[in-house]
Amino acid sequence: QLNRLYTKGQNDVYEFGVMISSRNYNEKDLLPKTDDPERLSVAQQSIDFAIGLSYLPPKNVSNPFAGMARNDLSAMVYDDTNTNTNTYSEAERYAAYVELSKQDYEHFSKLFAKTEHNNDRRELYAGILEYFDALPPVEKAAYPEGHRDTMQGLLDKEVERWGPLALLQLAAEEAAEKETAETEAATERQFESILNQGQTTAEMLQAIIKQAQELPETKK
Repeated sequence: QLNRLYTKGQNDVYEFGVMISSRNYNEKDLLPKTDDPERLSVAQQSIDFAIGLSYLPPKNVSNPFAGMARNDLSAMVYDDTNTNTNTYSEAERYAAYVELSKQDYEHFSKLFAKTEHNNDRRELYAGILEYFDALPPVEKAAYPEGHRDTMQGLLDKEVERWGPLALLQLAAEEAAEKETAETEAATERQFESILNQGQTTAEMLQAIIKQAQELPETKK
């Protein structure tokens, strides 16, 4: 049931994006059927954001859900209440999904940067486990069975190679002192090279895991 709900949420977001890009819609039909001015305002902002995003290059229109807590965004995207109750409009769910993906991209890019210089993957795998454990059940359904056990096994191997996670804090502080804008930019370019815009956040994370496992081994 959770997997079906996840798939439905993904399909709804995709189909809404296709419709907006086609320009084949009436904006009034996209608004929720309510007289609540606050609800209508947020829904209209979501429509404006989606339309702006559909242009090439995208127009600079603010997302009404920018900065919202990640799991609150997920609850909007995968809302399973009856559509007749108009809990969220399709435009709102679309805008929420875009913000969720943006937050995940930023989170994953910081995790991936941990492998930039020394190939020590402890913090990467620990961060992935922390991220996965915090996901709502509907999003966990997108991952293959045994995913967490696999990640735990990868982390355990790294701890065996590099030592306990408690030693990471000192190393992180030393690395922070040496970090420059140039290395940050290089890491960002490397991260972008393994992704594409059509990926879900689950696929994005799997790409990072695959890339991390392919990094060359370095001696302790």
